[in-house]
Amino acid sequence: VDRDWGLAQLDTVRERPAVNSTLFLALTNFGYHGLHHLFPAVDHSRLPLLYPALEKTCEEFRVKFAEYSMLEMYKGQFQQIARNKPNLSPPCSIDT
Repeated sequence: VDRDWGLAQLDTVRERPAVNSTLFLALTNFGYHGLHHLFPAVDHSRLPLLYPALEKTCEEFRVKFAEYSMLEMYKGQFQQIARNKPNLSPPCSIDT
């Protein structure tokens, strides 16, 4: 299991296209969340400029970077709450 800091950051959050659709929603609803965790000091208005590099890097290192609907997010939240054992295989890894 890869305990890489960047992988852990991407595994911690999920992207929501509905929130990332406008800068206003992104600023008021934790948009561009994965990039914010990777680059916390970068202004939110600049984070969308980093997506091409993030996508290329994820592809290069075979890391899954997916976007989720709000319904999928709520479902995942309750699955996480119900978990009683640690996840030793992070979902962001393609090879798992």
